[in-house]
Amino acid sequence: MKLIKINISCCRNDLYFLRICVASIRYWNTTVPVYLLKDFSKGDFDTAELEKVFNVGVVDTKYRNLQAYIKLQPFIENNNERIFLQDADVVWLGDIIEELKDYTEDIVIHSYKPADLEKEINKRYFKMERMTKFYPYNYPGFVFNTGAMLFNTTILDSKDFDGIIRWQENALPLHDNVFLCEDQGILNFLIGNKILDKKISYASKDLQLWGFAKEVDQYDIAQIMEKKGITKVIHWYGEKPGFTSLMPGRHILDFYEKHYYSQLERGSLKLVAERFRRTFPRIGMYVYEGIKKLYYRLNSRKQYEHTPR
Repeated sequence: MKLIKINISCCRNDLYFLRICVASIRYWNTTVPVYLLKDFSKGDFDTAELEKVFNVGVVDTKYRNLQAYIKLQPFIENNNERIFLQDADVVWLGDIIEELKDYTEDIVIHSYKPADLEKEINKRYFKMERMTKFYPYNYPGFVFNTGAMLFNTTILDSKDFDGIIRWQENALPLHDNVFLCEDQGILNFLIGNKILDKKISYASKDLQLWGFAKEVDQYDIAQIMEKKGITKVIHWYGEKPGFTSLMPGRHILDFYEKHYYSQLERGSLKLVAERFRRTFPRIGMYVYEGIKKLYYRLNSRKQYEHTPR
C-alpha cells in the first residue's frame, strides 16, 4: 500500500482559509504528510509559522506562478506518488485518509451526473462549442469536482498536456475560452478520456459537501468536538467575502480557526489581530450584511405575526 500524501493548492489570497484547512487536517490526523502547492501569482506569502507548528512541507515546484494550474503540477513533475489533492477552501469533517487508504484505483473522485448536462458543462468545465473545434471530448457518464481527489501521479504526464497548455511562468492555454476553472475542465477532459479508453481505473466516492449548502450551515459542531467525524470534506468553492463570519458553516470555520491559534504562543491575541485585519478593510460590507440580515429577520417575524391562525 503506497503512502498517501496531502497536497493543498494555495495562493496569497487563500492564507486565512489555508490556516483553517491545515488545522482541520491535523485535528483528525497528526501523521499524514502534508505539503503546500504554493502559487505566487497573487504575490508572495509567508507560511513558515504554519509549516513549523503543524508539521507541513512545501512542494518544490518547477514553476512559481501558475494560478489554478498549480494543481496540475503533481502530474508534470511525475514523481510516482499517491496524492490526496485538495483546495485551500476545504476542511475535513473526519479522517478522510483513513477512509481512502484501502482504495486501489488509480483515481478516486467526487463524480456526479448533472440534471442538465450541457448547462453544467458550459458553466463549470468547458465551453462545448469551442471545445469541439479543438479537442475530441467524449462524455464518460459523469463530471467531477477537482477540489478534493485521490490519485496516482503517473496517470498523466507532461505530454498529456501538449496542445492544451503552454508551460511557463504565468502559464496560458493554447486556445482561449475553452477550459473553465483552469484545472477542472482540463482534468475532466483528460481523465474522462483515459477512463473511457480503460487506461486508468477509477472509483467514485461522495467526498464533498458544498460549503454554501444548508446542511453545512446546520451541521452539528458537537460531532467535531466529540471526534465523531464523517469521512467527508466541506468545500466552499465559489466567491467568498474574505472573512468567515458571514459565511454558511461559519461555526465550523470558527472552530478550526480557534484550533489553529490554540497551538500558537499568544494565540488568542493573534486570533483577535487576524480577525481585525480581515474585517477592517471590509467593514462597510460587514455592516451592510448585518443590517440586511436584521431587516429580513424583522420582516419575516412581522409576516408571521400577521398570519391568520
